[in-house]
Amino acid sequence: MNDHYTISLFTNEWWFVNIASFSTIFVIVFCGIKVDSKKKEFISKLISFALITRFLLVQYYHLFVLENWDNVVNLPLHLCGISSILSGFTLLYRKQFLYELLLYWGFAGAFHSFFTPEFTTGHEGILYLDYFISHGGIFLAIFYLTFVLKMRPTKKSWIKIFIFSQILIPTIGYLNYILNSNYMFLCQAPIVDNPLILTRQWPWYILFIDFIALLHFYIIYLIFKLKNN
Repeated sequence: MNDHYTISLFTNEWWFVNIASFSTIFVIVFCGIKVDSKKKEFISKLISFALITRFLLVQYYHLFVLENWDNVVNLPLHLCGISSILSGFTLLYRKQFLYELLLYWGFAGAFHSFFTPEFTTGHEGILYLDYFISHGGIFLAIFYLTFVLKMRPTKKSWIKIFIFSQILIPTIGYLNYILNSNYMFLCQAPIVDNPLILTRQWPWYILFIDFIALLHFYIIYLIFKLKNN
């Protein structure tokens, strides 16, 4: 059974992993901004290849090295797991809908994954590093698509993605029922000390998190709208 491990807010470990992760993201995006269009495309494909390869390798690592692969925890059915796959394919195919899914799902999910890290598939060695590569890769893809490749969300995209998300919730919920799992934390609230989790009583915490997600989506969209104005 995979253990859970969390990093407390504002500890030395919390500061180190956040500063190291976002410094790396900044350097890569900055380099992408400064190079010519041909090199921008090359870097985009390189990041895409690295992110997709990371996902495949960590599945292999659980299955054949640790021999603890479990469909209860290792399927990419958390919001960040879905976004980590989206990040690689969106950089490769660059479809507007994929970009908007990644922007809203990925930004909101990865933000809280860095703010209150919770390791659901183990945290020893490579798994510890992989947590920050996978979630940092989501931010890297979003920032690269936005600041280097100049993609932008369309009008009312925030509400469109939120409505689409409501289809995802019962779908993942049904899979949780079949697998006896807790993907997207639909059966049990996260154990992290996140100030936005006001209650852990089921199902009320799900409704509250869904409302918080809507606010996150709108704030992300508002940032783009204000910048354009």
